[in-house]
Formats: sequence, C-alpha cells, structure tokens
Amino acid sequence: TYNETISYQLINNINSSFSFIQLPASTLITTAVTTSIQTTTTTTTGSPCSYTVAGQCNSTSGSDRFSLKQPIDIYLTRNDSILYVADFGNTRIQQFQLSSKNGTTVPVSIPNVGGLYYDDYASILYIAQTAYDIVFRWPLNKTLPLTGAAKACSAAGGWFDGPYGIVGDAQGNIYVAHSDCNTVVKWAANATTPILIGGLGVTGNTSRHLNFPRHMYLDEKNSYIYVADSNNHRIQRFSTNGNGNRTGVTVAGGNGAGSGANQLNTPTGVFVSRKDGSVYVSDRTNHRIQKWLTNATSGVTVVGNMNGTSGNTTFTLNQPYTVVLDQNETYMYIADFSNNRIQRYPVV
Repeated sequence: TYNETISYQLINNINSSFSFIQLPASTLITTAVTTSIQTTTTTTTGSPCSYTVAGQCNSTSGSDRFSLKQPIDIYLTRNDSILYVADFGNTRIQQFQLSSKNGTTVPVSIPNVGGLYYDDYASILYIAQTAYDIVFRWPLNKTLPLTGAAKACSAAGGWFDGPYGIVGDAQGNIYVAHSDCNTVVKWAANATTPILIGGLGVTGNTSRHLNFPRHMYLDEKNSYIYVADSNNHRIQRFSTNGNGNRTGVTVAGGNGAGSGANQLNTPTGVFVSRKDGSVYVSDRTNHRIQKWLTNATSGVTVVGNMNGTSGNTTFTLNQPYTVVLDQNETYMYIADFSNNRIQRYPVV
C-alpha cells in the first residue's frame, strides 16, 4: 500500500517498467532514467509530497488556497522567491512563496488564461486572455493592444488573435505568441503596433511557419526566442533582432508526432539552460520533460515515462504544460496540468 508519509525508491529499467520499494524514512531517494542515448541519475531526499510545491501531491483538484485546478503556466521571479501560477480551471492567478504551499489570489478576474509573465523590473503582471484576444496588464489595468484597437491575423490587425505565451526582456519589450494567427510578435515599450518576429499568419510546417505556437523562452544574451510550435511537434528558434529574417531553426523534434527519443508530441513549453544551452521541453501529450543537448538529434527523458504514458505518482506527469529552471539551475518547476499541481525536481 502506497503511503505518502514514507520514503520510497523509484526503480526504472530500460523497458520503462517502474516499481516502488519502501525505504527507511531517512534514506536517500535515487531516480534513474535509462535510454538508448545515455543514463542520467539524480539523488535527492524527501517524502513523495516534498516534490509538490503548489497544489495537492495526490493530484486532486480544488479551489481553496492550497489547491489548483489545471495549472497552465508558471513564472518564477528572478530572486527565486515567488511563483506565479495561471490556475486555468479556477479562473485565477495564484501567487506562492516557495516556503509555503498557501497561495494568494491576485485580485483580478481573468477568465480563459493562456499564459502569464511577470516583469520583475517594473512589477507588472502580463496575463494572456486567449479567448478575448487581449493581454491584460496588472495592476495598470491596461491591455495589449489598447482597448478599441483593431485585432486580426494581418499587419493592420497587429497579428493579434488567440494570445498564449508571453515573455519579456529588461528593456520592457514584450513578446506574445498568437496561437490562432500562428505568429510571434514583439511589442516595444510604449508601442501602439507590434513587430512580427516569427510565423506568416497562416498554418504551415516550413521553417518560416508556425502551427499553434504556445509558450516561449527568451534568450536576451543571444537575441533568440524559442517557441513551442505545438502542432508541428517541434521547438523553433527565431532571431529577435528584427532584421526581417523570420526563418526558424528547429532545435528539438520536427520528426512528426510520436514518443521516440527524436520526437515530440504537442509540446507546449520550453526553457533553455543559461549554462550550456540545453533545451528542456514540456512534451505535453507524451507526459514527459525532454532534455535536448545543443545540436542533439534526440532528447533524453528527465521527468516522466519515456514511453509517453501518463501517471499521477511522484515521478510521473499528466499533460505537463510548462517547465522553468531557477536562477542557479538547481531545480526545475513543472506545471503538471492534469495532475493539478506544480512539481519541483533537481535539474539533471
């Protein structure tokens, strides 16, 4: 019988078979992931529930301050102290101190949240209201685009339809992925119209197209933006220089939908290591987090079942939407959407 208060050891063999062995309370927990590419082993301590930093570790949903329902996006502040959660199923934004699982609701009613971004420098929270085709800015109570502005999948309409992922830089520029327009645009500070960064406004699978882009990662140092090109089952990298070259480079996936090591299936989130450029992917429909080394042709499963099956145990996931790493890249945080929780694991 599984007991949340007892430490266990998770055993994973090459056939993706998992089993738990009860250990003494003070015993280290070792997780091992074995693939045809390499074997990665991480050692850590704690009970199964210690890996859950928000929501219920047993995957039950709820609307109280200790619970979540379908968390779809997360943002970790630059000092690693506060975690913002887009709690999609509860139509709210929750704020958690990492020292507590007691969430505080941001005092703004935001239905149909697709993504969020917090500007640490200006203390502004950006919230994508996907169904309403706006990005709400709190506490300014203003929107992108401005109220009354034209919105359509065209240059005149600002390529604005179905905003989803949001990222920003230190200069106050905001980048928005529009899932219905299949574009990524840049809003310069105080601009009234955006600049097209990636996509052509129509569905396609060439290097210049996107197909339902979701969440993104911004590499300010190298002027790149990484996009989870969800329905093309790949991660695309575009330049943010605005030089007119909107050709994307595939850095993960791109080999059709599937659960093979060289494949992704409807990826929705991406994070890039600031240390070595490794790409971490929320491989949503494969229920796993994949790590692709720079210039790799295949990825390695670091969390979840590498065969693409879901679960609700400590080391399995169910539709992970986003993944972020803390500043020192010691821990990764995962929005485990259908398990109604935020998980934290050591980075491997």
